[in-house]
Amino acid sequence: MSDSAQEQQALQGDELGKLISLHLDSRITEEQFAQLQYTLEVDESARDFYIEFLSTHARLEQSLKNTFSIKNQNHISDRELLNELVATGRQPARGTYFLSGGLAVALVIAICFLVLKQDAPGYATVTHVAQAETRDQIPLGIGSQLKTEVPYILEQGELELLFVTGTKVFITAPATFEISGENEIHISAGKLIARVSTPAGKGFIVQTPGGAVVDLGTLFGVEIEPSGDAGVQVFQGEIELHDLQGGKAVLPAGKTMRCVAGSKKWEAAEKLSRQFYAALQVKRQTLLPGMVMIDDSRQSIFGIDDYRGIRYLLYSKIPLKARLDARETRLPEWDGVAQHLWMVHFDETAQRWLLQGNERAIPFEPDSTDLLLARIEEADADGSSNRKNITYFSQTFDAIHGIASGYQASDIKVLPDWFEKNANSGDYAITGSYLIRKPE
Repeated sequence: MSDSAQEQQALQGDELGKLISLHLDSRITEEQFAQLQYTLEVDESARDFYIEFLSTHARLEQSLKNTFSIKNQNHISDRELLNELVATGRQPARGTYFLSGGLAVALVIAICFLVLKQDAPGYATVTHVAQAETRDQIPLGIGSQLKTEVPYILEQGELELLFVTGTKVFITAPATFEISGENEIHISAGKLIARVSTPAGKGFIVQTPGGAVVDLGTLFGVEIEPSGDAGVQVFQGEIELHDLQGGKAVLPAGKTMRCVAGSKKWEAAEKLSRQFYAALQVKRQTLLPGMVMIDDSRQSIFGIDDYRGIRYLLYSKIPLKARLDARETRLPEWDGVAQHLWMVHFDETAQRWLLQGNERAIPFEPDSTDLLLARIEEADADGSSNRKNITYFSQTFDAIHGIASGYQASDIKVLPDWFEKNANSGDYAITGSYLIRKPE
């Protein structure tokens, strides 16, 4: 945030409503928009009011359409129209700014004038753009409201949209999409990430060539490749996935499904494309501060073959080589292994943590950002290394000998006795793309 933004004061009451009205009327100045944006960033109740204002605007717009569809506009008086619109607007609001009584009616009347004198504003507003260009050169700046059921072809860049329900959507080019309703979008090409965090947003729908993706309170991604193949991955919460044969299934966090072009069914998949995760990496802090992306280029981990105790999979925010001494970092064996995922164990006798290297254990000092993700132990009674039990610490938060354990959601899996896609006794391969840490 810039110094000028930090010096601004958050808007209150009537001033907030006035700037939102100017924004909806496309008459807001850059300075006023910056002040409105700052207020929405720092004040949660202002954000609630903003969403309620846009939602009321959309409801009144729909009511106006319905009114003119059943009555000849030449035979309906202004008073009749206003009474109907005011009746539509008399609904309980969530925001602390949206008061009952006279102020509520005044707000409805103000919005009525906006609705009557301008085109329908649409259900989604652009809140961020980065080098975005459309095929028809449609201007898409911050504050632009996208029209409903109008195809948008994004040839380069990215967009961030805020629906009137509070749902946030990020779209990365090349993409073809259109807004289908107040809580619905259709995408036929490109990459989309949706963050649903409000009660009004629950049930958000993304229509894809493979069927509908229905939110159940989530963070999820959708990718439509140039071939027409559709993919969806859930990062947090759940979605309801519909196919073209009328079937549906609930997909939980950490799972990915794919529908090949021409097929009518979704099939289990390992992950989406590397390009999708590159786009997600840019937006992860905006979407969810505790989200960590896993580098899939090196996902092999050393283990000690003859160790028979309990091991743990550890995530280190600090790269491996930055925590080894200079002599160790010069060894070429560390070049081909994962830098942020290690296999470790705790020495009960020496009361210290050890990193499992290539047939040797290396002491290390735990860092406050370290996180234990799973426990691995021998499954056979004789202690052989043929089978291993793996316990993932999903939704299980604790501390083990001074290192935090547990995470909210992840698709990480441990494959024992593999290294660089080949069978290799004692070592490990890791699959997965992300993890979400416990909220601080």
